[in-house]
Amino acid sequence: MTNESETIYFGDISCEVKKSSKDPISDGYEFYVGLEHLDSESLTIKRWGSLVDDKPSFTKVFKKGQILFGRRRAYLKKAAIAHFDGVCSGDIIVIDAKEDSDYKIILPYLIQSEKFWRWAVKNSAGGLSPRTKFKNLAEFSFSPKNKEQILSFERAFKALEVSDSRLHEARDKLDQLQNVLISGLTRIGYKKEPMKTTAIGRIPTSWQAISFGSLLLADTKNGLYKPQEHYGSGPKMVHMGDIFHSLEITDEDIEQSVNVSDKEIANFGLLDGDLLFARRSLVKEGAGLCCIYRGKDNFATFESSIIRARLDKNRANPDYFNYFFRSVYGRWIMERIIQTVAASGITSNDLKKLIIPVPTKCEQDEIAKTLKQAQETSESLRINHKKKEKVLKNLINKIVE
Repeated sequence: MTNESETIYFGDISCEVKKSSKDPISDGYEFYVGLEHLDSESLTIKRWGSLVDDKPSFTKVFKKGQILFGRRRAYLKKAAIAHFDGVCSGDIIVIDAKEDSDYKIILPYLIQSEKFWRWAVKNSAGGLSPRTKFKNLAEFSFSPKNKEQILSFERAFKALEVSDSRLHEARDKLDQLQNVLISGLTRIGYKKEPMKTTAIGRIPTSWQAISFGSLLLADTKNGLYKPQEHYGSGPKMVHMGDIFHSLEITDEDIEQSVNVSDKEIANFGLLDGDLLFARRSLVKEGAGLCCIYRGKDNFATFESSIIRARLDKNRANPDYFNYFFRSVYGRWIMERIIQTVAASGITSNDLKKLIIPVPTKCEQDEIAKTLKQAQETSESLRINHKKKEKVLKNLINKIVE
């Protein structure tokens, strides 16, 4: 290793692997990885394809432990560690640490540093789809670290990795429990009472099967369309992507700002507790998806692909019905009004006419309270995960200081 007064180049500690297979299946490979299988800013490969089923033309070989670096559109920050042998797209550079390198273990983390990504983007060529080359990456430089510093990084990354794995496991189990609770409590309730037969299946005796529209304080409202030149300033506007993000939307979650008039805010403004439904979606699973707005009154509006439903809170608990429409039973009922042509969607009129099971207001409140507690626990784990991600990013950036 070079001494501490010198500069380290990426090419000093790593190399590009240029191995290929003319017939990957015959050579014993089962899986392939394309750019679409790599997630931004994640070292983990969570998806891959089958060579037998998909028959891609890829021939570039990678081995377990090597790094798959997305050379096309480096600003997407796609690089991950392979946990199996396979073949990959030509738009992926296969990178391995040099055998004599002290940086072998921390190399994948170094690649995830902001400084390295900036270098990769700066040294990419092309118009709509810029690409970088390993020879450009090899010229990336940073101040060398001594063995004690490198070992310190290794121990810290290992500890964060173990902690993150446990957090993921806890969140997965909690999410499973929450889904079971949502499905159970919005289907049969708390009371273990006898069931009765209705047009929408068997429901508890004390529940009603009535139209969703009968629970509304005001008529449903389709969202507002604004041309692109209005974007960039003004009040926040909820878009379809926000609905898919989580069960509820807060002011901080909304990314887009759109210039709207006072009259438009009066007509399309959101109040805390409003339910939002996806009016149309490219996939059937997204049509009619429900979300609740939890923010300041009239702080945000909503776009034209969304339906707003404002419940009478004396008769209907918005949180309860948000959970209900996200449940297996709720989705089954919603599918009755989903229309599929070029895209899947629902109409405001059909939503109002939709017959749904309605518990007493007291039971709605109790169920919503229980489910809210489970959701808050899950949210607490998510916040802890975000904090650990921030610590990890700061640590990664220190490697190349």
